Formats: sequence, structure tokens, C-alpha cells
Amino acid sequence: MPHYAQPENPYRESTSVFHPFFGYVARPSINLGSSHEISPDGFFNPGQTLPVESDPNRFDLAILGGSVAAGLGVVERSRKIISKRLEELPELDGKSVNLINLAQGGYQFPTPLMILSYYQTLGQKFDAILLVDGFNESWNLSNPEKLIIPGWWERLARYFNSDIDRAFFEKWREILLSHSEKSNLATISVMLKSASISIPELEDGNIKFYYTLPDDLKTRLDENHLADSWARQIVNINKIRDKNTIFIHFLQPSHHIYAPPGMFENKYTKTIKKNYQYLIRRQSELDVLNVQSYSMLGIFGDNFEDQKYYYQDDCCHPTLIGYDVLLNFMAEKLSNQIRAKNP
Repeated sequence: MPHYAQPENPYRESTSVFHPFFGYVARPSINLGSSHEISPDGFFNPGQTLPVESDPNRFDLAILGGSVAAGLGVVERSRKIISKRLEELPELDGKSVNLINLAQGGYQFPTPLMILSYYQTLGQKFDAILLVDGFNESWNLSNPEKLIIPGWWERLARYFNSDIDRAFFEKWREILLSHSEKSNLATISVMLKSASISIPELEDGNIKFYYTLPDDLKTRLDENHLADSWARQIVNINKIRDKNTIFIHFLQPSHHIYAPPGMFENKYTKTIKKNYQYLIRRQSELDVLNVQSYSMLGIFGDNFEDQKYYYQDDCCHPTLIGYDVLLNFMAEKLSNQIRAKNP
């Protein structure tokens, strides 16, 4: 799994960079190993820059979502669980499967919708789109401010470690130094020191100005409203996809919802256990809206202790065995859709 370390030194290189439409993407220059190679547009797509030209002998499969979806894409690229299943289907007539991983750690609605809209506008064609989400939305459902911008955008800005911030700081330094003839060295030194430490401290205030919601809107964006917005994103993805593109939504599993009453194992459990119920109710309504949506909540069983065997951390990320289970489930549902489309 890609690991996004929290920045500690304001001037260290971040693993993410700003994107003008998506908030942030992975930094193309970072080295996370061959299986995690970053494409020039900031996704885990080794050797691909979108849009890629359509090929009648290729089946282009996109994955959207947060870090679990990104991990599914990384594991699928190496293990080819979905690809092998699809390439055996007579309906695909020998086509090869090309995975397009458009997921990033921390992504939540409405970013997947924006990403799909952006790349379709550029002319990218998809034969199938798989959206895997639920945990990030559930975790932030009670905090609307966390849902109006991607989470890492805030962290990038706060720690003053993006290319934009660096360029800004260097320009500021250049301006200060250009006035050296008008100031003594002691003054220049104080000004530079002040510049280097004050921006990160002031940045929180600046960020808050940009992303804090007005109080009247904040009171309206309660859990029910945001859960409706989550479902609306899924419906809208289904609407804007090309008519020949298969779209399937998967609600990702979480062992937290199976925690015994009164047992809150870590910081996630209480919130996830409560807020997932909002998503479960909305997902049950998607079928009426002609959206293919499947719950994977019980895919690892319903015993809280047994479920933890399939997770590599206390958050939401599966072990390799867990990823295999999810990918096999997704492969089966996608295969069924392809068969239904090509009887």
C-alpha cells in the first residue's frame, strides 16, 4: 500500500502536490517502488498519462475512491485477479485489460465525480468504472468542513511543503534580498528568519479563511444531508458515464461496524459504527435509481475479532489476503455485468 507520511519538517518534500481540480495528487517524482510508480499526472499508473488512445483490443478499467481503492489498484496491477477473470470471458473476445487507477489516499466525495468528469472531458474512454468508497465519507460525515476539500490539501498547505509554497517563499526571499542596499545585514537576517517561521504559523489562519463554512450552511450540512450528497455523487457518476461504459459502486467493508456494543477499540470505531448506518440506508435506495451497487460490509464475516485478521491497521486498509477477497468479489460482479451486456 502507498504510505502517506505526515509532514513534520515544513521544508521536507511532500509525497503529494497540489492539483488544480482534484485538490492534490501523488508527487510524480517520489520513489515508492515499481508497483507504486507514479504517472506524470499524479496517479498510480506506471507508464500512462491520460487520456490514453482507445484501442479496440483493450478493455480500459478505471478504479475510483480513496486509499483502499488505491490499494486495490496497486494489488490488482501486480496480481491481476480482475484482469485474468475478464480476459477469460468470451464476451471480451481476447481483449487485454488496462487498469487505470484514479484513486488516492484520503479522497472522498465529490472528488471521484470531478476526476471522472475531467478525464471524460479530455476524451478518455472507459469500458468499466469501479467506485470503492465509504470509510472516508463515514469518518467525516459529522464534520462538513472536512468534506468540502480533500483532506491532504489542508495538510499540504498547513505544512508549507508544496511546489507552490516553495516557489512563493523563494520569491519572497528574492524580494527581501533585492532590498539589501536599503537595509543592514542584521535587518535582512531578522526579516528572512521571520519569513521562514511566520508563514507556517500564519498558514492555519489563512487555510481556515478558505475552507471554513458559513455557520448557516454548516448547520444545514448534517449527517443526513451529507449522506444524501454521497448517494447523489454515485447517481451522477452513473449519469455522466458514456452509455457503453459499465459502472459499479462498491461499499467498502469496515470491521468497526461489528464492534460489540459499548466497545470502542480506537478513535475510529464509535464514529464509523454510527455513521456507516447513514450510508447503508442510502445504498439500499440506489437500485431504484438504476445504479449497480454492492455492499462488501460482510465480506470478511461478522465477528469483530475474526475480521481484524483481514486488516493491516486499525483504520480500514486490508491485508494482502483481504485485498484478494475484495478483488475476487469485484471481478465476479464485473464479469456478470459484462455477460449481461453481451448476451
